[in-house]
Amino acid sequence: MEILARVAAELFGVPLFLEPRKAATIAAVLANRVGLDGDLAAFVRSAGPPLATRAPVRSRPANGYAKIGGGIAMVPVIGSLVTRAGGLDAESGLVSYDAVSGAVRAADADPDVTSILLDIHSPGGAATGAIECADVIHAVARKRPVVAVSNSLCASAAYMIAAAASQIVVTKTAVTGSIGVVMLHLDRSQQLADHGLVPTFIFAGKHKVDGNELQPLSTEVKSDLQREVDTHYKMFVDSVASHRPRLSVEALRSTEARTYLGAEAVEVGLADEVGTVETVMQDLAGFHKQAGSTWTKYDLIERTRGKIDASIERLKDAHAAGVRAGAAAALAERKS
Repeated sequence: MEILARVAAELFGVPLFLEPRKAATIAAVLANRVGLDGDLAAFVRSAGPPLATRAPVRSRPANGYAKIGGGIAMVPVIGSLVTRAGGLDAESGLVSYDAVSGAVRAADADPDVTSILLDIHSPGGAATGAIECADVIHAVARKRPVVAVSNSLCASAAYMIAAAASQIVVTKTAVTGSIGVVMLHLDRSQQLADHGLVPTFIFAGKHKVDGNELQPLSTEVKSDLQREVDTHYKMFVDSVASHRPRLSVEALRSTEARTYLGAEAVEVGLADEVGTVETVMQDLAGFHKQAGSTWTKYDLIERTRGKIDASIERLKDAHAAGVRAGAAAALAERKS
């Protein structure tokens, strides 16, 4: 029961970078296990068909990555993402941001490793810790190739992590995207009323019990929670845009948290190419053989990113200069 309570605490009443169908599925599974009455099947149906899942990794290397030859370290990112799994990874299908960050750092420090492959099958998860994990991956990706493979599912927080890599490869049937935020609130007030129970909170501080599940949400509290979701959404989009400068904030927001199948993700710029873990391994093994060369596929990606950044800055300067010139011309015309 303690495990279920911890999973529920990660899901309800907090902002999530999580594919909503997965959130609905988890809610339905937990419904009768954490003291909730009623049928949530309608909620699950309204959110769409449940996403396919993959069995959690039952045996992880102590350092979080596996050497698979060719100088490649493979880091599995399989399961729902949480800040700290507390040793529950194998039993509950959770993987922590701390574990992913730690594995990437350890692989980066390994003298035998020249590149890192992120094998991702995840619907996303908690908002807390996601951006920090992405920043760690991006810092390492500026020093060596880090390739993220959307290997069936790379949604929401998992996509944020992938976006921080040097390159994103999607399999033909991979589901990728879901750049958005969801918060799930459970109102149990009617359930308590049906049992003749009336909760009374004694508290100090006007907002101390905001969003609790024993009372309906007031308009004010719902508005506050929406602002929290909007703030996390901005941080999510800004993080992805900073790591993939070819995608503007406006372009990312225009996806409206859609997911894309296979090559569709490449077409909209969320991924770089269609491939498999095996094809990426071949490419990275080739990089390992040319580790002394200054011109490799992945070096070129980083140099291209730098050129894009510089081009964007030049466009901004040109725009500002144009605005100033236009204002000066208008002022001169008025004076004449």
